[in-house]
Amino acid sequence: MDDPVQDAPLGAPENGAPVEPVQIDPERAAPAYAGAAPAYAGLVTRVIAFTIDAVVINVVAICVAGAVALGLSILSITPKQHGVLVAIGSVVWVGWIIGYFVLFWSSTGQTPGNRIMRIQVLRSDLRRMHFLQAARRLLGLFLAALPLGLGFVPILFTDRRRGFQDRFGGSVVVLTEPPPDPTKTLAPRLAGAEVAATLSANANGSAGTLAAQAAAEARLREQRAQPEQDPAP
Repeated sequence: MDDPVQDAPLGAPENGAPVEPVQIDPERAAPAYAGAAPAYAGLVTRVIAFTIDAVVINVVAICVAGAVALGLSILSITPKQHGVLVAIGSVVWVGWIIGYFVLFWSSTGQTPGNRIMRIQVLRSDLRRMHFLQAARRLLGLFLAALPLGLGFVPILFTDRRRGFQDRFGGSVVVLTEPPPDPTKTLAPRLAGAEVAATLSANANGSAGTLAAQAAAEARLREQRAQPEQDPAP
């Protein structure tokens, strides 16, 4: 286990020289979910995020390939050279896919698709992934898809929603914004309902009082309107 890192106070003297602030290694920083249980992303959310990433990858690849083809169209290329260029393009395309996922996972843990869907790829201890660990997870993703996608099925049943690629790469996928606490969202509604009920009761009581006063005034006017009868002799 890494030793805890303590920050030295800025400008504190030590042997007559100011002490520079300690630079904390991001790998030693506290987990993003310290003190709180994380919410793990489900299969549907992850599929949508991956689909967005696939669109981004292919759109960029098509634009680059179109620009290269346009530049090569003015040159005289033999069939052998064309085959070499196709092979180079395939290697570049595969490298682009690998670099896309590995760099995003090892830097922020979020590809553009993950950011849109508000999920993040982290290590199993909820810290940022290493470069090699991200590469290992990508390999696990490829292996999980080989047997007709059966490597993704455990995401539906495990508590931490981990597929084969997550276990192979030692990772988890969490929501960057955990779902709201029902108790916190229902409390204002209940309080508002109680206030509304109180106001309604007060309004009904006021209406009843006014009605009673109006009836009493009406009876009083009727009594005053009746002629007085002389007493019998």
